[in-house]
Amino acid sequence: MKPATSLPKFGLIGFSICLIELVGIWVPFSMLLRAPNASAPWLLRSFGVLYLAGLLSLPVSIVGLFKDNPRTPALIALVFGIVNIYVCGVPLIG
Repeated sequence: MKPATSLPKFGLIGFSICLIELVGIWVPFSMLLRAPNASAPWLLRSFGVLYLAGLLSLPVSIVGLFKDNPRTPALIALVFGIVNIYVCGVPLIG
């Protein structure tokens, strides 16, 4: 019997969290940019939660570098998470 091949679960989880963070922050922010008189104080709490989730995806990706069998998805998730720190932080700071 052949052993079952394992999926790179930590890398995929880290990548999907980063993707949810990216979409969850930039889609509402782009809708706010289209309306000239819109304000976003009611969105800041959800933006903060999504940003925190994106920050917490970095340790998941690092664990994936050590535990996953194909390490490439975990490495891609780690790089994508580091880029997301800057890209998703722009709407929160600006």
